[in-house]
Amino acid sequence: MALAQGDIVIIGLDAESWDRFAILATTDLAEGEVVRFTTSNWDTANGDFVDEANYIEWTVPVGGLAAGETVVFSERYGSTWHTGTPASLYSNSFGSPTEVGEVNIFGETNGITNEELFVFQGPPGNPTVISGLVTNDSSTDIPPGLNSTNGLVNVTGNNTDTVDLAEYSGISTGTRAEILAAVGDSANWGHEGGSTYNGGTNAVGAGETDLLDGFDLLNTTFDIICFTPGTLISTVTGQRPVQDLQVGDLVVTADNGLQAVRWIGRKHLTGARLFAFPELRPIKILAGSLGNDLPERDMWVSPQHRMLLNEPVLNTRFGEPEMLTPAKGMCNANGVFVDRTCVRIDYIHILFEQHEIIFANGVKTESFHPGDRSVKGLTHTARQELFEIFPELKANPKMFGPSVRPTLSVSEMQMFVQAKTGHQPPVLQMMRAL
Repeated sequence: MALAQGDIVIIGLDAESWDRFAILATTDLAEGEVVRFTTSNWDTANGDFVDEANYIEWTVPVGGLAAGETVVFSERYGSTWHTGTPASLYSNSFGSPTEVGEVNIFGETNGITNEELFVFQGPPGNPTVISGLVTNDSSTDIPPGLNSTNGLVNVTGNNTDTVDLAEYSGISTGTRAEILAAVGDSANWGHEGGSTYNGGTNAVGAGETDLLDGFDLLNTTFDIICFTPGTLISTVTGQRPVQDLQVGDLVVTADNGLQAVRWIGRKHLTGARLFAFPELRPIKILAGSLGNDLPERDMWVSPQHRMLLNEPVLNTRFGEPEMLTPAKGMCNANGVFVDRTCVRIDYIHILFEQHEIIFANGVKTESFHPGDRSVKGLTHTARQELFEIFPELKANPKMFGPSVRPTLSVSEMQMFVQAKTGHQPPVLQMMRAL
C-alpha cells in the first residue's frame, strides 16, 4: 500500500567516513513494501528530484515492520549498502550483518555528500515523498506538504556540505502525532561530541558520547531479562498472570517474604525483528522438564532471563549451593529449547526494590535486574520511567545493587547440560516451590 507522509521518519544520519542512516516506522509496514532514499535536492518547479538516477531501494522484510521498529543502513566498501545493528552504525568494521529486508542500489555509489536525505516511494521522476532531513545550509527546496509535524527534520548544518553526525534522542513511544512532533523538534537532536547539533566534530569530548539515547533504541547488543504473557507469578493472593500485575502488588519472594512491585516494563518484538535477530527468540521450557514436576506448565522466558539452580555439584565446584544461569545456557537439556515457531513476542519486566528470587509457574527465577546491557534493551519511555523511580540509575545502572545470587555463565551451564543430557530424572534440578 502507499505510505503517507510521516509513516517513516529519519532518526539518524552520519556522512563521516562510511555513510550511515537510521529510520523509525511510525506505522506498521507490510512485508514487500518498497521504500527509496535519495540525497538529491528537491526541484519544486518540476515536482521531482534533481538527480533521478541515484538512489537506494529497500524492500520491507518478511513479517513486516511494526510501528516503533527501527532499521539502520550502512554503506560498505564504497558501492554496497547493508542493513544491520546500530552498534555497527558508527563502526568501519560493519562485518556481515543480518539483513533486514533487501537493499538495492540504483546509479552510482550514492554516498551521502549533501545536506539532505529524503525518503520516498515511486519513481524519482514522479515521487511521493514520505519524510526528509535537511539542514539550514541545504540548498534544496522542501517537497510540498512536508513539515516538522509530519516527517521533516531541520537541523543546523556545518557549512561544509555534509552532515558529520546527527542523531535523534527524543521519545520512541506515544501516539504517531507525538512521535512525529518530537522527531521534527530540533531540540531533540544531538551531534557527535555534544547535545546540540551543529554539524558535529570528528572527536568526542570528555564526558560526551556519540551514541545518544535515541540510538540506544536501535541497539541489539542488549540483554532482555523478562517473562512472557501467560506466565503465572506467585503473589499474596495466589498465582496471577504476569501481564495482569500492577505496581504495588505484593509478590512472593524466596528471601524477603512479600515484596511490592516497583516498576513494570514491556517490550514487543515483531516477527521482522525476530527474523532479523534470532538471538532474541524466547526459550521454551516444557512442563516438568526441570525436575520435581516443574515448571507446572510450559513457560517461555527471554534468552538472558536467569533461572535458579540447586545442584550439589555447584557447591562442590564453586562453593555455592545455588546459582543463577541464563535460560539460553540450558538449551539442549531435556525439554529446554529455542522456540523458533513464534511469529512475535511480548517481554514483560518486573522490578522490585532490590534483585529478588520469585516464583514463575512454580519455578524459582529472577526479577528484573538493571544493568548497562539490560537497560539498553528498554524503550526510551521505559528508561525514563525507571530513572524517575531510581534516579541514580541514569548515571550508572550498576548502582541498583548486586545480583541476588552468583551467576553461572552460559558456557559453564552448557558443560553441565552436555554431561547430563539423556540422564533420568530430568537433567536440571530446581528448587521446589513453596
